[in-house]
Amino acid sequence: MNDKNNPIAQRIASFHPIYDDGDLLVINNVEVLGAPQVVPFQRNVLALCTKGMLMGDLNDASLMVRENQVFICPIGSKLADVSYTSDFQFFAIAMSNVLLQHYLRDHIESWNQFAYIDKITVLNMDSNEGIHFFGIIQDLVRILSAPVEDKDEARCRRQMLSFTIQMALIGLSCLLSKKAVVPIEKPLQNVLYFNKFINLLQHAEKKNNSVEYYASKLCISPKYLADICKKNSGMTPGQWIREYTVSDITHYLLHTDLSMKEISAKLGFSSTSFFGKYVKESLGYTPMKYRKKRK
Repeated sequence: MNDKNNPIAQRIASFHPIYDDGDLLVINNVEVLGAPQVVPFQRNVLALCTKGMLMGDLNDASLMVRENQVFICPIGSKLADVSYTSDFQFFAIAMSNVLLQHYLRDHIESWNQFAYIDKITVLNMDSNEGIHFFGIIQDLVRILSAPVEDKDEARCRRQMLSFTIQMALIGLSCLLSKKAVVPIEKPLQNVLYFNKFINLLQHAEKKNNSVEYYASKLCISPKYLADICKKNSGMTPGQWIREYTVSDITHYLLHTDLSMKEISAKLGFSSTSFFGKYVKESLGYTPMKYRKKRK
């Protein structure tokens, strides 16, 4: 659809977030969601309702978010028929899958469990929890949003924001793991296989394998694996494989001094040339440029 005729695109293009670096978006009290059309989420969203109430349909299910509740929305979800009270206020962070994987590297299983398996969309937070999770971020973002000419200070501020959000997300994951849904009945077979697939990805040292490889490990057909992934997450097996592979790539580029050849071999790429093309397609930069830009 042409953006000129799309009220959602016009509204998103016109607002100015508190912070936006491409992977992370911080929003405060903007009316991006106030249009009747379907809003497809291109990032993982966590939003705290600080006042009023939001209503709508999330993935064809009724949604209602009240004060001191957190709205949790994984990438690919669709929000429609949105309305809210006149006093509605919120604070939200939206992250790409690459960034989320990076932040929750050792805790990503908790996110996958409540976002894709338990499908938790609203979490009750008492005032203290809300302050601890979002309050620190809000205060820090206010500092970070001030114009800075010095490049070293700007880089330092980005790192401070990154570490703060990472700690807050880990804390939220721990909270969610305590409040996780305990199934009364045995999970459906497709849910069990989806869990097994995600576990395989999480624990595989070399994740960049074919869909057929993972299907054979699960003793199911590639088509069935594709069906269960789409049913439980809205994503294809190939998208999941790429997400986890890119997460490992960014980890080794940013947190180790391994060479491109060493990272390529460690992650199972056939050549450094193919590795370089894969990184460029996924991250928009060559491995060396991405490392230099982000470090």
